[in-house]
Amino acid sequence: MPYHAVIFDLFHTLISLEAVGAAGPALHELLGVAPERWNPVWLKHEDGRARGRYRTNAEVLALMAPELGLAHEPERWAALCEVRKARFRRALIEVEPEVLEVLGALRARGLKLGLLSDADCEEVEAWPDSPLAAYFECALFSCHEGLRKPEPEFYLRLCARLGVSPEACLYVGDGRSDEHLGARRVGMTPVLITRHLAQIAPERIPLLAPRCDHVVASVREVVGLVGDTA
Repeated sequence: MPYHAVIFDLFHTLISLEAVGAAGPALHELLGVAPERWNPVWLKHEDGRARGRYRTNAEVLALMAPELGLAHEPERWAALCEVRKARFRRALIEVEPEVLEVLGALRARGLKLGLLSDADCEEVEAWPDSPLAAYFECALFSCHEGLRKPEPEFYLRLCARLGVSPEACLYVGDGRSDEHLGARRVGMTPVLITRHLAQIAPERIPLLAPRCDHVVASVREVVGLVGDTA
């Protein structure tokens, strides 16, 4: 069966904060909280952030503050979250030319392109301004859909909106959130992309590769996987 669509993850697949020098200090560093104290509390709210239960991360900080012993500083929290949001905006705007070139090449072959991303509302607020947006027939974000990877409905909803069967889709991602397992479960062909992973967490590659049918080091290699698109 020929592929009719390619589904991409977003962060650390097509873009990354690190690639454009926008990683910056994390919120816990700006607030002076040690990561071993911060991480468990932040993770408590990860699902709510990803499903769009909070519109801003300042709301999340207000919930976290009592447990972390932080003073009540809503104006400071809002300012810090604006800095974080600006970093994500930069990653969405300063897209590497090769990525756009490859997406254009896939479209030229007659393939539909879909995007599936776990993200909070602030992380993808700049999506409409991103040069990436013009290449995708449909982009679904967990914070807007109330669904997360690897939940089957998230993948199937995207397929329905694209008008393609899961079996006719390549799924390309860096492997977070067990996304490849979810893709395979609904019938997609999973592809691990290591372009950013090799820089930030190379030790994960041998753990994730067995979950996938293909491993590619760059987005350009995806073009070679699609074959003929009848």
